[in-house]
Amino acid sequence: MNDKLFHTVFARMKREKLSALERTRLREQLGSRIYNDKPAYSEFAWMRFSFYFSHISRPVVYVALTSFIFIIGGGISYAAESSLPGSLLYSLKVSVTEPLREKLAFSAASQAHLEVQLAERRLSEVSSLASEGRLDAKVKDSLFNEAARHVTKFKEKLAEADEGIAPESAADLSSHLEASLDAHVELAEEAEQSKKGGESISLAGGLTPSSASSSLDTLRNSAEEVSQVRINAEKKISARRTEALKKKSENKFKQVSKEYEHTRALLQTRATNLSATTTANLQEDLNVAQSTLEGGKADLETQSYRDTLPKLLKAGRAVQEAQIMLDATPDNDNLISDHEESSYSDNTERDNSFNLDIRTHD
Repeated sequence: MNDKLFHTVFARMKREKLSALERTRLREQLGSRIYNDKPAYSEFAWMRFSFYFSHISRPVVYVALTSFIFIIGGGISYAAESSLPGSLLYSLKVSVTEPLREKLAFSAASQAHLEVQLAERRLSEVSSLASEGRLDAKVKDSLFNEAARHVTKFKEKLAEADEGIAPESAADLSSHLEASLDAHVELAEEAEQSKKGGESISLAGGLTPSSASSSLDTLRNSAEEVSQVRINAEKKISARRTEALKKKSENKFKQVSKEYEHTRALLQTRATNLSATTTANLQEDLNVAQSTLEGGKADLETQSYRDTLPKLLKAGRAVQEAQIMLDATPDNDNLISDHEESSYSDNTERDNSFNLDIRTHD
């Protein structure tokens, strides 16, 4: 099974959706089977099964297992894909479907691509749990550490691929992962700095200072490591043939331009519900993206393709970070911000009154 066919199969799976009622019934049935049924198996039958699969090629085994899971448990597997830590199906997601995807990624290049997806998935789970108010320090630390583990594996697989992956592709992958890491570092830093008036205020998608500090250094280090990988890949781009970079640069310009317009329109739609600070920060990212895109467009027109791609990757990172920050910002951000500023003002007035009272008694 090649990479193209593999992604096609998963794309078709993602189009099949369970209704809310079906998902509820599925969880109830799974819970009933897990807690009420006792496991039973035939040792002899298992030995025959193991013997058979040990004597055929590994790719055939993985394809057979994939077919079995898709046919017998396709609905369950799909439901597990969107599950979060604490849900019944999450263990299936991280213990079965994701390891299976790793086994089915036969080339080092496809494995590196998968590690980027898995690292970003762990980061996304942090944001999702935080937005639901269900993120605690232990879970957050675990997810951030898992993301860092996938970053390490990404670097290893990229090194293994070496000549098997073009430097522009390596730079593109690294840039995408770097933007995700940077955005979540910023979210965690905002949460850590949001302690005002001696009270812990929840910001940045629900992360709180007490839950953001313990694993922040790990995330920062991972972001710096990936940034260096991206820089090294971009240095190799200058040695590439112009023909190889032309199509890649043109496609990247179209992709980033489309993402920029989409994010800018989304920001305008949500502007009335965002605080002035949030809007300014997001607009700053989009301004960076716009100016860098204009520089990339000028390079395309002069056919300076070796300079174009790094600029477009920078623009892409700015847009991606804005997207992540916007997704992590609650719809009532302006109300939350007003309440926090009011609370901070009240605390400041009380502190000033207290200091004045001390001086009076002195």
